[in-house]
Amino acid sequence: MVGDRSGHVFAVYLAPRANGESTVAWSVTTRGPHGPVGVDSSPSTRDGIVFFGIGWAGERGVGGYEAINPNGSRRWFRLAVNPVTDPTRDAGVAAGLTVGVLQSQIAVVGPSLGQRTYVLNASSGALLRGFPWFQADTEYSTAAVADVEGNGQNQIIEGGNTTAGISYGTRYSDGGEIRILSEGGRSRNLRHPGSGLYCQYRTDQGIDSSPAVGDIFGGRPGIVVGTSAERAHKKTTDDVIAINASCRLVWETRLDGVTLSSPALADLLGNGSLQVVEGTESGSVYCLDAANGAIYWKTRVRGAVIGGVVTADLGQGHQDLVVPTTTGAFILDGRTGVVVATLENDVGLQNSPLVTDDPNGTIGITVAGYSGSRGSQHAVIEHFEIVGSSGADVNAIGTWPEFHHDPELSGNAGLAVAASAPRRVGR
Repeated sequence: MVGDRSGHVFAVYLAPRANGESTVAWSVTTRGPHGPVGVDSSPSTRDGIVFFGIGWAGERGVGGYEAINPNGSRRWFRLAVNPVTDPTRDAGVAAGLTVGVLQSQIAVVGPSLGQRTYVLNASSGALLRGFPWFQADTEYSTAAVADVEGNGQNQIIEGGNTTAGISYGTRYSDGGEIRILSEGGRSRNLRHPGSGLYCQYRTDQGIDSSPAVGDIFGGRPGIVVGTSAERAHKKTTDDVIAINASCRLVWETRLDGVTLSSPALADLLGNGSLQVVEGTESGSVYCLDAANGAIYWKTRVRGAVIGGVVTADLGQGHQDLVVPTTTGAFILDGRTGVVVATLENDVGLQNSPLVTDDPNGTIGITVAGYSGSRGSQHAVIEHFEIVGSSGADVNAIGTWPEFHHDPELSGNAGLAVAASAPRRVGR
């Protein structure tokens, strides 16, 4: 599934169709008050239902949340509405909609480009108690969902931006936040739109990268995320940040460019532990020690890395990287960082490739981007198959085969996931 900025979402078959049939299973035109609204959101899916946000930075005054049935019919839609204190009434949703068990039901989480995070029942689109939640400023970051607190309920882990000022009794500064939010949102204090946080870590730069979570601190959970370049001359620009479940900084590593790309957590070195993979807009890919942020290797590629890097065993017995850039896609050896192949060199990519177990048993790689010169660009979807590979390896432990790890966009590299009623709610 993939969306475009002209206001469409497509479901495309991986395998060629017989008798010249279209490879497009279905397409949906998004619903806006004045016509179609563009899609920057990465679609998620569970039980055949597809979820995505509509509205992007160029249309941030309008947007919302959509769910599509397996046959391409619209299941539900909800408009994203800002608080009454915001002069702009509606807001776009550029983040992916993360699917997980929240409040004992399958739900989707969607931060907006306005000032609210929505959590909705996945089947009906009904708003869960305690939401929408006041997020203070724009969020591009796709949330992670996992039990990082180890209390038998899932939490929402998100990154966002903040602007200096006081709102609902809380003082903010220019920068960003990494937050761990209760699955109940503000349900314990409905009169305070921003209550329900377990904790937060504040930065002087915005957080547009999407957080990844995993057991990275000696068996204890951690959160890793990049930053943005929205504010000039800030200390945490070009950084990768790792915090623990108490929102305390564990390490912070400076790279050679903007870390807008969302990190992956994968076992690249084959040692049973997770490493952090991060790309930069300067055209570098890094492999970092997830426990302390030390750099194992760094490789230059052609083009800026804006979309997240993905990983899979492509047939060599170890994890390789598929790196999207604004000039194409490259395959790197996960152990050394050496570029071993060019997958595509004439398509610009600003999202993550998708690695799949294809119907013929091989590993497939799908990319979606744009081709052509400025002013005459057109959209492109391409699918490749890796000779000698086994699709059975795609979802092995220690892999990160798509944006935010899995079809639910959980951002979770192996932490426990709650599936029962919660035992306590955050403050």
